[in-house]
Amino acid sequence: MSIRRRSSFLIGAKGDDYHLVQKVIDVSRELYGNEFSVNDLTALGQFTRSEKKHLRRIFDDNYTIIYAWDAQFDYEDGKWKYRKSAYDTENAMRKLLILLNSKKFLPGTTVSTSNLSLIRTLISEWDAMFVREWEMSRGDEAPRYEITWEILQFISDNMQQRLGEYSVFNFDFVKTFLEAYYDSFDLVFEKIIFGTYKPK
Repeated sequence: MSIRRRSSFLIGAKGDDYHLVQKVIDVSRELYGNEFSVNDLTALGQFTRSEKKHLRRIFDDNYTIIYAWDAQFDYEDGKWKYRKSAYDTENAMRKLLILLNSKKFLPGTTVSTSNLSLIRTLISEWDAMFVREWEMSRGDEAPRYEITWEILQFISDNMQQRLGEYSVFNFDFVKTFLEAYYDSFDLVFEKIIFGTYKPK
């Protein structure tokens, strides 16, 4: 069985992180093609000490895929492989802001990452936006997945590893939810492969 994905989303305002990622792309493409290790970059004089520390945080090898604005990085065989991303991170950011301001949970309140009811609500609201967008743009029925207790528990555990048991309900929280939700897709794929998946 393959290693499960661990996703990271770098989205939002194009500040320091964005500019550092662009610098990584420019430097690594010039010197290494479309793949690099963090050690390759930190050995270079092009990055400041502060940038090198930040690079290790962004390109943590605990992740297997990083969506960073219009770039995507996949971690394979000890190297990060860059490609232009087809994922619409601006659209994802807009949906996350809608999720944050849905009025079902007040931004700034403390919530538990083990609250499966909260996670189920976030999935339902996220999926409703996805389905609406799919059906408006494509004109056919969007795929739907059964949300089992196993998936809810997986997302909860994933979020607890990233945030701890309690967190403030803010943009970082809903972004972490999205990362954990994407990671859970591997459970669905495994069930499809082993013939135990039940569509909605």
